Amino acid sequence: MQEPKITKADAAFSMACGVEVNIRASSEHIWSLLIDAKSFPRWNSTVTRIEGDIREGEKLRVHVPGMDRSFNPKVSDVVAAEHMTWTGGFAPLFQGVRIFTLRRAVTAPPISR
Repeated sequence: MQEPKITKADAAFSMACGVEVNIRASSEHIWSLLIDAKSFPRWNSTVTRIEGDIREGEKLRVHVPGMDRSFNPKVSDVVAAEHMTWTGGFAPLFQGVRIFTLRRAVTAPPISR
């Protein structure tokens, strides 16, 4: 696995962060990890526990390290093995959106000699 590509963009009253990483596994396998709420903390250090089922229309309770508070995003826009969105916050002050997108790597064709 290569080092993650991390991006951050700030604007007035908004911030967008992104992490992109190439993983040598099928999108189906990665998807099975993304929707397994109980095992999420095993691979994601920003989460200590998730209560709820990660599926379309569900509301989650996400616990993070170092805080007594939890976040309660709603799961939407789910297309298995492709993408999903978690949205939550305190409108109009804060809206957090977490988008998970899986893409198959584009491989270059072999070089003919």
